[in-house]
Amino acid sequence: MEALRHLHPLFRGDEDPGTRDNAAGALARIVSAAGAAVPLDQAIPVLLGALPLREDHGEAEAVFGCLASLVTGEHAPAAAPFVPGIVAAFGAAVANDDVPAGVKGSIGATVASLHAAYPSEMRPLVEGLPREQQEALWSAAAARGSGAS
Repeated sequence: MEALRHLHPLFRGDEDPGTRDNAAGALARIVSAAGAAVPLDQAIPVLLGALPLREDHGEAEAVFGCLASLVTGEHAPAAAPFVPGIVAAFGAAVANDDVPAGVKGSIGATVASLHAAYPSEMRPLVEGLPREQQEALWSAAAARGSGAS
């Protein structure tokens, strides 16, 4: 996709953090709208590499909503190799005070769903995170009814 080629330079490490956050949001919106037309094996690592969001936490809903839909929706098989990185991104997000509560709730619902479906796979992924992130993620998931922790 031509749009992806134009976004790519915005993900360089020397790019302004706000610009990177905006590019992550744009990429997430493209993936959400045209997932089947996007090379997910290339887009997901770029999106994960742009995290954590540093300045524009208004992009959190688009970014984490995209990641959540990737691991729970029709593109879950393509996203499966990236689940460990996505869970790590979820853990960092729910432990970050700058991420909106609604986004944390959506992450909690996603983790609850994944834990209910794949408990033996999800538990070690969450338990491999720093303690603060583990606790925040299990708490967010429990608030959404997973019974996890």
